[in-house]
Amino acid sequence: MEKVLIIGGAGFIGSKLCENLVNSGYKVAIIDNFIQYSSPVDVNYSTSIEYRKKMFNNVKIYRADASIAYDLQKCLDDFKPDRIVHLAALTRADINDDNMYGALMKSTMPILTVMEYYRDKPSTLKRFLYVSSSYVYGNFEYSPCDENHPKCPTSTYGGVKNACETLTSAWGKRFDIPYTIIRPIAAYGPSDLNGKLSMQNIKRVIENKELYIMGSLDELSDYTFVDDLAEGMKLALFNENAVGEIFNLSSGKGITVSELIEHFNNLGYDVKPVMAPVLKSRPKRGYLNIDKAKEVLNYNPKTDIEEGLKKCIDYIETHINVIV
Repeated sequence: MEKVLIIGGAGFIGSKLCENLVNSGYKVAIIDNFIQYSSPVDVNYSTSIEYRKKMFNNVKIYRADASIAYDLQKCLDDFKPDRIVHLAALTRADINDDNMYGALMKSTMPILTVMEYYRDKPSTLKRFLYVSSSYVYGNFEYSPCDENHPKCPTSTYGGVKNACETLTSAWGKRFDIPYTIIRPIAAYGPSDLNGKLSMQNIKRVIENKELYIMGSLDELSDYTFVDDLAEGMKLALFNENAVGEIFNLSSGKGITVSELIEHFNNLGYDVKPVMAPVLKSRPKRGYLNIDKAKEVLNYNPKTDIEEGLKKCIDYIETHINVIV
């Protein structure tokens, strides 16, 4: 039974990956500080943690700060993972702008610690999976955007992700530590607090028939249901042909805001768009080309947008009185 450590595993994506790996027969541990960086006035973090707790069955939990070398080294000494997934980051782009030092340290320091720890014993670590972001592309020059699209991040969040990709690649090659990098986009699903389709935004659709949007009704997005993303991450973590490679992971389908509203209408909601201020940190978006992940990893996202929205709505209706 191989052992997988997930750095930042208590988050929205990490918890779903925990569930997937445990169900697939792996021994899983997480190291997480369980801190929510959004304002507690705006976000009810405890509700999401309560939901995610069921995904931590048979998962060893280290409550510690992975950006502190001592904490992470102690975890590595104790758990002795075969593979490591690095998900730790400050989530939203605006929070990264407001906490530039923290954004850099929370993401880069775990990479430094892992690479330093295994540099003299690389054969003991079978894979280091870094979870980057499509934000490294900056403003999309074309869609679908493949992995060869120029990297020109326009935000703190994208810049930090880009730096982490460079460190992962450089140190992995230098010290013979097998690594893989993935670039997700617009993940959504039950307990998500920060994305375009966060539980707060979908709750407004249910209660007020309003969908907050930034940009235009013609703007494309690539909404990736979290179960599909977790499956893709597992494939990237264990596929031997993925060593040293970078993969886009998404639904691979472009959906405009107008089309998203139509999908809500199909589910019985007469939604009207409400224009929200556009964040300066937010680049021009599009959708991703996932042909490489399909070919190399046999990645096959299965959840269409209406099915994913229905699962989110079911979650919200169960928790509607506690979602802020």
